[in-house]
Amino acid sequence: MKYTVLGPLLSALVLPGLGQVVCGQVMRGLTLMGLTTILFLVLLVKLALMFREAAGAWVFFGRQLISGPFLSGTESQTIPFILTWMSLSLDLFFGVLVGGLLGVWLYGVLDGFRQGRRADAAGPTGGER
Repeated sequence: MKYTVLGPLLSALVLPGLGQVVCGQVMRGLTLMGLTTILFLVLLVKLALMFREAAGAWVFFGRQLISGPFLSGTESQTIPFILTWMSLSLDLFFGVLVGGLLGVWLYGVLDGFRQGRRADAAGPTGGER
């Protein structure tokens, strides 16, 4: 019962793949951790590029932009304007990244539960009682 709860809980709340490592499936867990990390980093790069496109500049002073192509009035220089522009520029690649990240997370949780049941059925290992 210990691993049946611990496996999916770690995969759901900490990092997909950690539950598999705790349950003894180290390679499977490391693969899930690596895939999650890669998808997350690519998603961060995509968000940074979307922010750069929306802002039109890299430099901020307070809450206002110093330079950029969309800067004609003061209302276009605020952070809410940039976030609105970013939300309008969502594309298929962004959706695939988010969907892939959620899919890996869900698989990690379900597989953590399955591996936890297997580990509990195998009985105590090593010095455990």
